[in-house]
Amino acid sequence: MSSDRQCWLRPLVALACVLGLYVVAALAQTNVANSSASLAGKTLMTAEGAWTVTGLWAFSRSTSPPFSVNAGAAMVTNLDADKLHGQTDAYYRNASNLNAGVLSGVYGGTGISGVPSNGQLLIGSGTGYTLSSITAGTGISVTTAPGGITINNTSIGQVQLLKANSGTDTAAVATNVDTIAISGLTAKDQLYITFSCFTATQATGQVQLYTATDAIVLASLTAGAALVANTGTIGSVIAMTDQSAVTQIDNLVSALGSPGQGALNQVNATAVTTAWTGAWTLALRHNGVTAGGTFRYRWAVYKIVGQ
Repeated sequence: MSSDRQCWLRPLVALACVLGLYVVAALAQTNVANSSASLAGKTLMTAEGAWTVTGLWAFSRSTSPPFSVNAGAAMVTNLDADKLHGQTDAYYRNASNLNAGVLSGVYGGTGISGVPSNGQLLIGSGTGYTLSSITAGTGISVTTAPGGITINNTSIGQVQLLKANSGTDTAAVATNVDTIAISGLTAKDQLYITFSCFTATQATGQVQLYTATDAIVLASLTAGAALVANTGTIGSVIAMTDQSAVTQIDNLVSALGSPGQGALNQVNATAVTTAWTGAWTLALRHNGVTAGGTFRYRWAVYKIVGQ
């Protein structure tokens, strides 16, 4: 009986071995199909639960995404992407790589695209910024250059303050107590000088307007040879070049003095070496302070622009 069993069992074992080898060979050649066309109408297996993958998974899907994630999925902890669109994080932290879009003023930008022309400025519009240029009004000129704007007053009769100063002096000899460099005058420009002088305790020699360049007195500012002790004078001078020659300076002095000093109204025409239109130095000068005295002064020089 045992020999009979062996006779019919042996073919079955052989068949099982053949079938086992076939199954192993078939599994070795199995491909995972994941396209809609490949899976349509098929019985699918869903892999769920936690898996630990220790081997390398390679995705070869040409330009298609290697996998997808449901909307709203949480961030994956410890997932470190080396590159985004082929660039490392250093590329995206370099502002020079920004080449599209406009950053609005709300977020610290300008909201402006394009390059401004010479002299254009960012001007608030109420809703953002706009590029605009300074508009010249009456008597004003605006000149623009790369990175610069120059604004000039072109009005006829424009008054410019050239100098304003005050101080004291006790020198016993003739002294220029203050000076101003004059240059760039035209034949039609004028100078307007205001002054106030006082001598304390002791007398001070005659106060003058003086061209230090040519060492010539242009006008006396006191009604006498000196300021009497404890007196002063206040007034103004209008100076201009003579119509016939720029080497002659005409001026009108009008001054009032303290009691005992007197008033002064005088017209002077003075020939000079350096032309009115050249470079020269105007000075406020006295002819010496008596020992123990102090000379006090205040003056201002204005330029009145001609045509």
